Amino acid sequence: VQLVTADVAARIVHVAAPGAAPLAAVADAVAALAARQPMPAIKPAAPRAPDPVLAELGWAPRTTWEDGLARTWAAWVAHATASRTA
Repeated sequence: VQLVTADVAARIVHVAAPGAAPLAAVADAVAALAARQPMPAIKPAAPRAPDPVLAELGWAPRTTWEDGLARTWAAWVAHATASRTA
């Protein structure tokens, strides 16, 4: 509320707690929480339709989210592996 009502110029503001949260640490913390208390079954929400303005602009996705996630993961692993051997 303070940020929205503040008299500051419009800009992107990164809201976060101080300190680093490396991906590996977050993944380990989530795994530890899941091991102690498994996630209950969740009824999936209905898929959201793309905004019609995207079609008006001639844009259509060329990659499914599953393929995009898999490709992102593979790229991250390759980068992390290369960083350790460099």
